Amino acid sequence: MEFATFIRATQRGYHQTSDSVIHDAIEQTVLSEQAGFDTAWFAEHHFNNYSLVPSPLMMVAHCAGVTKRIRLGTAVCVLPLYQPQRLLAEIGFADVVSNGRLELGVGSGYQQFEFERFGVNIDNAPAVFSNILILCSKVSVRKSSRTAATLCRSLRLRSRSELFKSPRRRSGSQPVSEQYAAGLS
Repeated sequence: MEFATFIRATQRGYHQTSDSVIHDAIEQTVLSEQAGFDTAWFAEHHFNNYSLVPSPLMMVAHCAGVTKRIRLGTAVCVLPLYQPQRLLAEIGFADVVSNGRLELGVGSGYQQFEFERFGVNIDNAPAVFSNILILCSKVSVRKSSRTAATLCRSLRLRSRSELFKSPRRRSGSQPVSEQYAAGLS
């Protein structure tokens, strides 16, 4: 059996500063590792106090520097809110700085107001999610010769509705892990 903690970093009232909530979430991760937990999962939400973590990959990258063993996961990266090449580069970076401890959870999102404030049409979310998930799965099944960095340079992600038009780009970080865990929301 494995044990994990879900860290949402909720600001329960305005008596709590953003700084204290975020630092408490980091401390919770460190304490979870000390208590023997296997994984710490970080939520992604925007424009509210439900979760003050706008990028679980950034939280993974930071917590990788203050922990040694615990696996660090995204719960979830809301794929339709990302630009695919940047997402793949950030996944690669988080995996490198965590020494392969990244657990990647992805989802399509559901908060209408988050999509509106980013100027993203939530009606396109399922198609965008599917396209990005296909690209991520191609990364996860490749050996080190075809990592996120090389896929960012060589693949163009397009759907029938031309949701993305992506010129070739270079990405510097190549993932350590050969496989990611992908949870669907």
